[in-house]
Amino acid sequence: MTFKQLFYDWNGLNVAWFEAINHATPAWLAPLAHVGSILGSYWGGPFLLVALLLWSWRLNAAAEPQTTALMVRTQAQRFALGFALAWLGVAVLKLIVNFPRPLVALSNTVHLIGEPELQYSFPSGHAAFSMLVAVILWPLAVRRFRALLVAWLVWVGWSRIAVGAHFPADVLGGFLIGWLAAITARALCRSTR
Repeated sequence: MTFKQLFYDWNGLNVAWFEAINHATPAWLAPLAHVGSILGSYWGGPFLLVALLLWSWRLNAAAEPQTTALMVRTQAQRFALGFALAWLGVAVLKLIVNFPRPLVALSNTVHLIGEPELQYSFPSGHAAFSMLVAVILWPLAVRRFRALLVAWLVWVGWSRIAVGAHFPADVLGGFLIGWLAAITARALCRSTR
């Protein structure tokens, strides 16, 4: 058994789960899948960083405890570093592994929503970014907001499969990279203090 068969193909389950999710997505859910893919994009990164920094500034201006504002600023620093690490990790792995997208691997059986993507399937950059955001925002979030972060992760992961852009293994690989980037950024920021 090869490395790819064991860790990517899952003895046929990767394709089977992709087809089950992709083919089961009804047309009325296509806009929801499309929006989930947009919200999971790295293009939202700079906006989130600015939002974290503005939140920190607002907390300072509102005479909130300094520790809260410091925590938000710290998370903004961790996010900026984690963003760079996740982007680099995803880019390097995509170039090294170069697995085809579902549309190429499964030809005409893919239910495609949006523009076709043909190469660099593993790992999902959208999944990496969404996990990075969830891990960075987790310490700042109240319980109800944490449930929304988990729902957002599920939404982005499902959307990448539903639109026909990624296999489940790509999404899980992206989640792992986003998580590793976030905890690495946390450790590096802690060690520089």
